[in-house]
Amino acid sequence: MIALAMVTSMSLNGVGLAVRGVTAVICSLGALTPANAEERQTPFRAEIRLLAGLVHLTVAGRLHERVDPLGKQYRLRLEGDGSGMDVRVESQGILDRDRWTPQQTQTAFSLLGRHYRARIGYDLTRSRISYRSYSETFFLRGPRRTEDQVTLPSALHVDDMASAALNYADMRWPTDSGERRYSTYVVRRTGRPLGGRDGVTAYRAELRPLVLESAPAPAGGFAARFDVTGFSSWALKDQPAELVFDEARRLL
Repeated sequence: MIALAMVTSMSLNGVGLAVRGVTAVICSLGALTPANAEERQTPFRAEIRLLAGLVHLTVAGRLHERVDPLGKQYRLRLEGDGSGMDVRVESQGILDRDRWTPQQTQTAFSLLGRHYRARIGYDLTRSRISYRSYSETFFLRGPRRTEDQVTLPSALHVDDMASAALNYADMRWPTDSGERRYSTYVVRRTGRPLGGRDGVTAYRAELRPLVLESAPAPAGGFAARFDVTGFSSWALKDQPAELVFDEARRLL
């Protein structure tokens, strides 16, 4: 999920792309001992395919994580490198009103020389989210920049991908209907530009709904789908992202 969020924000402009591997690492967060703080390092390997599989890249690294339910906080750091790409993600947050909530997320990602970086701050006291990002289009490498603030309505819960994974695994994410549909919001760059200056295209930030539809899998565990067309121009409505979890809600 984090990998999808990072890569789609790079504005690949219709380039066929597939990401595998990082999602499983992030969604393993909920496997930590629920009653005590625990630190863990987990290796990961991800595959990136571009242009209908003509370009195949891999990245490998480690996920460093600490989840402290008693202290009501979590911290995650993911670092990986490969041929033609590297990735860095840091996320930290707190347990607020019985739900994991992000406080700050930082992402830096490069793919074949195209760069993306973002810093998101969540001010729960002021109900405000600050969003700053820089990215480059894939073919023309045109720079895109976002510096904006988004008001957080009191009735909405906002996640980043780490807090969403924790809330799902810890069963802190309430369902919309029975045990099948989970809804939250994430902040991202808008698809429509504001304009440009000095060759840099400016954008606003916005809250977008993220809906996970989960059901028991025939072989046990859970199968889930989520629509990413609201986050990427290359995604297709009839091809949602698919995830399979075990009985402990860890990604398989």
